[in-house]
Amino acid sequence: MGLHSGWGCTRNLEGRNQRECGFCHDKDSAEPLSTVQCARFLKQSAEMGEIGCNYCHNVESSCASCHSNHNTDLKIVRDPASCAKCHMGPDHPQWEMWQTSLHGTLYGTLGDKTAPTCQSCHMPAGTHDVSNGITMSSGGVPYAADKRSVEREKMVKICSSCHAPGFAARELSRGDAVQKQSLAIVKEAEKIILELADRGLLDPMPENRPPHPLSGNKLVLDSQLLYEDTSHIERLLFKMKKYDYARTIKGAYHQNPAYAHWYGNAELKMDLVDIKSEASRLKKAGGAGSPDSLKTGGNSAEELLKVLQKKLERGAISEEEYRKQKQLLLDDFLKK
Repeated sequence: MGLHSGWGCTRNLEGRNQRECGFCHDKDSAEPLSTVQCARFLKQSAEMGEIGCNYCHNVESSCASCHSNHNTDLKIVRDPASCAKCHMGPDHPQWEMWQTSLHGTLYGTLGDKTAPTCQSCHMPAGTHDVSNGITMSSGGVPYAADKRSVEREKMVKICSSCHAPGFAARELSRGDAVQKQSLAIVKEAEKIILELADRGLLDPMPENRPPHPLSGNKLVLDSQLLYEDTSHIERLLFKMKKYDYARTIKGAYHQNPAYAHWYGNAELKMDLVDIKSEASRLKKAGGAGSPDSLKTGGNSAEELLKVLQKKLERGAISEEEYRKQKQLLLDDFLKK
């Protein structure tokens, strides 16, 4: 899961390493082996892409990523610290979460006979399928219900090697609830930014900044969201989604209260405060009224019709709702 996510086609990059073609294309036919692309990778210099992205995201292509080139002793890769090279930091601090949880504390004092390691839960019986038992994408998007159910059963079975199945299921279910609550906060923030873009109030707007590597001069708020060449409010959303949303849900699933709450949930909610504040500033600077109201004195009827059209085009409202709101707007305009 996610092993190719640090890669993207480099054919248009200056000074690219020709050998990189082999990561995504069959060497004999040139057929693509992977269609995954990463805008953030494509924005990096060759040097930063190599050390900052590819050192982690070539694990399926090089056993040395975990086993090292110098020693074949399995003791090395059975140590949770071997996972920390990649699974740490502001966006996915699983190692820190485990290390400071009760599981990590017990392991540090009594060893793996008493407490689980990263490998115990995510590589049971030596499997290298680290997506085993995971119910969502690496970006925190839940799988379809049928796939999620199958993977959840796998994880409950893993947890049940130490815990009662009912206890394990309840703990994981609580994590599911936290994930849903957290995603709702993120979606609220995305809606605010989309409304601002509809009104042309982002500073700068996508058409006035360097093009996105994959989408050109379009607004991108999904997993390809950038942290550079963007507006300040989008940068706040990046922190919310990539760092704080991830820490909240991963902290919950790793039974780490501090990461789930203070490093995650609290930051997530403060991000929303910051985004609302920045949205208010942008609206005042642009002379716009509330994006939730069509009857806004600060906008002309023509401008509001354009906003409605943009909402329809991005699927925020249905054709029926579009016609209804358009008629209300026109009726209000005629009365005035």
